[in-house]
Amino acid sequence: MAHVLDARAMALNEELKGELEIPRLLATINAVIAGYQISVGKTLGKSFTGLTQHLVNEVGDLIVETTNVVDSDSLAEAIERALRESGVARQVEVAEEEPRRLGGRLMRRIRVVVRDSIFRPVYTLLLRKGYSEFPLSPEAVVAASVARSYMQRRRSNARVNVHAKIVDENTLELQVVEVGALPDIEAKHASKALATA
Repeated sequence: MAHVLDARAMALNEELKGELEIPRLLATINAVIAGYQISVGKTLGKSFTGLTQHLVNEVGDLIVETTNVVDSDSLAEAIERALRESGVARQVEVAEEEPRRLGGRLMRRIRVVVRDSIFRPVYTLLLRKGYSEFPLSPEAVVAASVARSYMQRRRSNARVNVHAKIVDENTLELQVVEVGALPDIEAKHASKALATA
C-alpha cells in the first residue's frame, strides 16, 4: 500500500510542479488540523487520549510504511529522523528517560522537544483558545507511531501513549510512554498461539 501512496504522491507532485504554493498549502493544512483539534476538543474535552491511540494505530501504520526510520540504531534516533526527514520540524531533541515499572515490567519513556515545526501556527491558535495540550498533534502521532513500531520489533503487542504539551508558540514537548498491552489483545494473541501450536 505504501508504494501505491508513494507513486500517487509523486504523480501529483509532478502534475502540480510550478503551481503549488507551499505557504498557502501549509496555511490550509494548519487550519484543517487546528479545526479538527478544536472540534474534537469541544466534543471530547480539551485533553483526550482515546482518539490519540486510534490515530497512532491507524495513521501511524501508514507513516511507518512510508519511511525507513525504524531501521535506526536507537529509538531516539528513529524518532528524530522521522520528524526531521519528513520536513515536519527543523529542531528536534529526543532523550530516552529512566523507564518506569508498571505491572512488574519496565516501560520505556521518551521525551521529545520539537521547535520550529511547520505546524507551529496551530500552537499559537490553540494557546489563544485556551489549549495547553495538543492531542491531535501530527508531531506526536509521528513520534508515537515510530516508537510503537520500533518497540514492536521486540514485542509484537507493544503499545504507547503520547502526550503533547504546547510550551510556547514555537515549542511542543512530547512524552511518549510505553504501556502494557490491553488484556483482550494479550488474550487474543495467546489464543492464536495455542491454536497454531
